Amino acid sequence: MLFQRYGFNPGWLVTVRMSISGLSLLIGVSIRSGLVQTFAVWKDKIDAVRMVLLGIIGLLGVQYSYFASIRYGNAATGTMLQYMGPIFITVYVALRSRRMPHTSQLVAVILALTGAFLLVTNGNFHSFSVAWLAVVWGTISALTAAFYTLYPKALLQKYGAATVSGWGMLIGSIGMGLSLRRGTFQAIARSERGG
Repeated sequence: MLFQRYGFNPGWLVTVRMSISGLSLLIGVSIRSGLVQTFAVWKDKIDAVRMVLLGIIGLLGVQYSYFASIRYGNAATGTMLQYMGPIFITVYVALRSRRMPHTSQLVAVILALTGAFLLVTNGNFHSFSVAWLAVVWGTISALTAAFYTLYPKALLQKYGAATVSGWGMLIGSIGMGLSLRRGTFQAIARSERGG
């Protein structure tokens, strides 16, 4: 409804949503554990780089692509496609461990792919029943959901879920905000050149 009726931009919504969530989590961690614990991740250069990657690729990636999929399609399509993330996790774990997934996992992957196919094509092999951009963004959402599920294991063990999620969301919101700001300046420059 926000996208279709009121013309909201997914980037703006993601920026606001992630910045409020990230700040709220970090304030909570600061109250509970103190500022030293809250900022500890920035003392280790490798962890700091990991945190930035998690914030930009993982949290911003999944948030923006999910809302973009909804914008070009609908909430059902965006949600269904995002929930294909476990397929990518299963494939990654199988490749990394060099073992075939269990039969139950293979059946789940096949059922999920069949459901996604029926959702986006309505059973027609020759066309999509939703906009192809919704499918692309939904698939990116699933990939980034798999990334943010697998990637932060070491960060979570060392700093805790609230700290990692808080910083990841705040970093993602800053990244999206800078991207929107840059896009806004480019649009202004184009309109000035045209006018």
